[in-house]
Amino acid sequence: MSQLIMSGKGSEMLKCKYCPRLFKNLQARRGHYRTCPMKPRSELTAESRLSQQERGIGSTVEPDSAGSDRAEIYAPTRSSLTPNYVLGMIEAHDLLAALRKRCQERLPYYKLCDYRSVQDRPTLLDWCQVTMDLRQSEQDVGVLVQRAWVGRDRVWAVYLLVIDVQQRWIPWAEWEVDQIWRKKEKKDEAMTRDDVAVEYELPLLKDQFTRLIDLLQRLTALTRMGI
Repeated sequence: MSQLIMSGKGSEMLKCKYCPRLFKNLQARRGHYRTCPMKPRSELTAESRLSQQERGIGSTVEPDSAGSDRAEIYAPTRSSLTPNYVLGMIEAHDLLAALRKRCQERLPYYKLCDYRSVQDRPTLLDWCQVTMDLRQSEQDVGVLVQRAWVGRDRVWAVYLLVIDVQQRWIPWAEWEVDQIWRKKEKKDEAMTRDDVAVEYELPLLKDQFTRLIDLLQRLTALTRMGI
């Protein structure tokens, strides 16, 4: 109950329950309670927490500010680079480098055997484009390894480009093995197409692409908040 004290002029005054100060009305005394130097610390802490909760209940959040629904929906999906994730990215980088090097080293051969006159066969420019796409993917992965965070869209872009390269290179390699086998078949009847494919390292090429694509699939799936 409020403590009422009569002043010298006969008017009622309200007394603070913590200190000797007097106030003319409830509003003045209520404002004083917030900063009264003699108020117990436990009550000050409780009021501070209550004030923060009340501000949170009634506050309005800007549409694109942190914590808003829109910000959560459109926030880029990304992952921190854990040790296992980094090792996976390095493995992908090494596979891309090996594929790029193989294609690049054969460019002089492709220049001599340019099948421009054969319909639907790769030209030297086609092989150069494959080399450049592999180099681009290799560089992109190398950049991602050096970052603190990785966005899923960046890993997904590399994955799609590698799929595109595979769909071009493997049919061309199959056709090239056929061409080599036909020429060797006349000279060495004991040699089979499988022998030529192994000599050409076609199984290795397919295995490298399979490992790389599986790896990029797993890295894309692991790229999310809170990894």
